[in-house]
Amino acid sequence: MKTKVVSFYVKVVSFLLMLLGFQSCNTEPRVEYGTPSATFKVKGKVQDSDTKEPIKNVRAVLVRVQHHENSNQKIENIYETDTVYTNNAGEFSTSVTSFPKSNVEFKIKFADVDGVENGEYESKDVEVIFDNPEYQGGSGSWYKGEAAENIGTIDLEPVKD
Repeated sequence: MKTKVVSFYVKVVSFLLMLLGFQSCNTEPRVEYGTPSATFKVKGKVQDSDTKEPIKNVRAVLVRVQHHENSNQKIENIYETDTVYTNNAGEFSTSVTSFPKSNVEFKIKFADVDGVENGEYESKDVEVIFDNPEYQGGSGSWYKGEAAENIGTIDLEPVKD
């Protein structure tokens, strides 16, 4: 009788621990409790500078840029990045969840990584600055919402032989 009771309690405790484990699983990006955050979205289009044709499969890496406190040096934050590739129309859309400020700076690094499939293009870095961004859809507490920027069309130069 005593082993049946103990076995029952072991099963109940195991079930509760399993539920707690599933509850802690979350696919959303996590930000520490009590830390303000916002999502910064950037979209645009990449095209050939000569033919003005869209270029597909160009890698676009969005990197947060921070200023060093005691100098004018800019530091790329490798922990706040997102990588996407342009579609058949040369369009891309990328986002990063980060700490909201009145002046948030990013760099998008464009690189042709598919070899000669679409032709070869020079890499290019483009600065994106959210100056006093207007956040949409915030929760009213720690999450400020989303700020979006359309950087338009980026021309990549073909590699000259």
